Amino acid sequence: MTVSYIDRWGNHHAQDHQKITRSRSGAFAVILTDTHILLTWPKYNPGSAELPGGGLEPHENAYQAVRREILEETGFVLPPIRTTREYTHQVKYYAEDVQEFWDYTQKYFVFHLGGRDTVNIKDRLVPTDADRALWVARADLNDMMFHAVHKKTLKLLECWPASPF
Repeated sequence: MTVSYIDRWGNHHAQDHQKITRSRSGAFAVILTDTHILLTWPKYNPGSAELPGGGLEPHENAYQAVRREILEETGFVLPPIRTTREYTHQVKYYAEDVQEFWDYTQKYFVFHLGGRDTVNIKDRLVPTDADRALWVARADLNDMMFHAVHKKTLKLLECWPASPF
């Protein structure tokens, strides 16, 4: 039986036993205001937006990892707030940048910062581990190139805008 893995674009790849397959755990942040979401564009793929996050270091739990990843990939210092929701799922993911197949446990943390006054969305963010990071109007997400797995998760979490059609 052929196992299908999905890449960031939503393309499916048959598992190739000549390439590395490994288990991986990751943590991702959904940081929202009432109207905006914080996104990052990775250095290795600056044409596609994604949620801040990534793999856990050996000494970290998922919450520690997501806070580290937020700072590295966005430059945003998350205030000490609780998550409004957490969601975990398993993904068969093909990482095309390193040509590896991952059996990926992904944990998503939703942080809702409230109204627009809680954060200045015009502040310049300076990530150390990404090409750029921006606060994007949630209404504009349908018009963007976006990481396929993250898009599916945002839809499941009801954080993706309804299609205008």
